[in-house]
Amino acid sequence: MIAVRDSASLNRLYPKILPRLKRLRIVRKGHCLGWASILRTQMQNDRHFGNLCVGTIVDCLSRPDDADLVIASASKFLERSNVDLIVSNQLHQQWQPAFDNAGFLSARSNFVLATSPELTKLLDPVTQNITRTHINRGDGDGPIHL
Repeated sequence: MIAVRDSASLNRLYPKILPRLKRLRIVRKGHCLGWASILRTQMQNDRHFGNLCVGTIVDCLSRPDDADLVIASASKFLERSNVDLIVSNQLHQQWQPAFDNAGFLSARSNFVLATSPELTKLLDPVTQNITRTHINRGDGDGPIHL
């Protein structure tokens, strides 16, 4: 399961007018392999991050075989912009290895996923199928509070 991620939807979610938001298109040999929306935020006395400069991979998408390249590219871009820490919220089981391969550590999320009764039925058994859904920060609060 995945939310609509066509060009029109992405332009509404991640408009060019947001100055801190960068939209990366990952291309190899003239072919788009995927994309990522990222943020660089200099925190100020934040209760979680203090005064760190935090990079966030807000949203991303590619074919599973290209996930390593997309995450590595987004991470390198953020590293070159001198962030102290890079975070992301990802649920899909096929994206976890890409983040592991890029050096990310897993942690419990403080985000709650609430589904309608109809969606819960479609996901049954939820505990097995929920990790087969492509949900990340962009599907929740989006690029706010970062």
